[in-house]
Amino acid sequence: MSRKLTIKMKALRFVKKHKKNTTRHTLLATSVILFLLVMFPVGHFLMAKSEAPPENNQNKFTASFAGDMVFNSYYDKSVEKGRAEKISSYLQGYLATSDYTTGSINGSITDKETELLKDFNFDTVDIYNETQNDIKVLDDKGILYVGSNVAAENKIVYQEMNGIKTATIGTSEGKYVASLQKIKEAKLNANLVVVHVNWKEKYDNHVSDNQRSIAKAISDAGADIILGHGTEVLEPIEIFNGTIIMYSLGNFLHGEMYATTNDGALIQYMIGQDGYSESLRVVPLSLAYGRPQPALGFIDGLNRNNIFKVLTRELPDYVNWTVDNGILNIPLN
Repeated sequence: MSRKLTIKMKALRFVKKHKKNTTRHTLLATSVILFLLVMFPVGHFLMAKSEAPPENNQNKFTASFAGDMVFNSYYDKSVEKGRAEKISSYLQGYLATSDYTTGSINGSITDKETELLKDFNFDTVDIYNETQNDIKVLDDKGILYVGSNVAAENKIVYQEMNGIKTATIGTSEGKYVASLQKIKEAKLNANLVVVHVNWKEKYDNHVSDNQRSIAKAISDAGADIILGHGTEVLEPIEIFNGTIIMYSLGNFLHGEMYATTNDGALIQYMIGQDGYSESLRVVPLSLAYGRPQPALGFIDGLNRNNIFKVLTRELPDYVNWTVDNGILNIPLN
């Protein structure tokens, strides 16, 4: 007569029967989970932080630098549906308290897309491959701009915030020589000279000899901060003769669900209340779904480390940078 099995006995028999398949099932489940995390990075929406850094109030002046913006219909539709603030909300804690914010637009911009620039608190933008219509859109919305094409080249934008006078200039790899005199002029009239440079090289996070040579010529002309664009990927930060060279911060707004890279960075240059101490704060970004968000959660750890590895690769040994709560801090003096 067969013995009636208890629940515990049935469970043990099931485990014994399927034990040999456990490893295979575990590997399969792990692969599926990793695939889903890569293809659908929902963790960024659940774990992004947007609160303002408490030390912002301790600075005399804070300038924020973003990467490249390539607008398309996704952003137009977002503005139409009243979702513009949702796109910028993750970074409001940082940019709302910034005295000066700049980045670069590659291509055209529409009337609706300027609303995003305002939501991100951009003071000045560099615009590359612009048309006369793009310039009209920016003028109509009161957005200051520089550039390297006919419509915006040879332009210097001066602003003054908290006693710091800034000068912003836009140039490119092919036209930088013609811009050197403008940079020298700006240096005589401003405390902080910011130069945007659009590079030809793409998809390489190493600095080319040509990029380095051009950056050093711009530094010698008087630039305090050089911000490179057009590479589509992150490139290192270098300090040369007191000039902060950010060879590339990658993308910022790209309007694509899946871009070449979803890694970016927002860099803030800060002058302390004493007017002398300087530092950089690097906020690692995830660009998933065209919305830049601080990559500060546990799930972002690997990408965050990769971002910092690229950006700090060419910093001199005497710079003792640290990471605090997922933010990279670089003292400059």
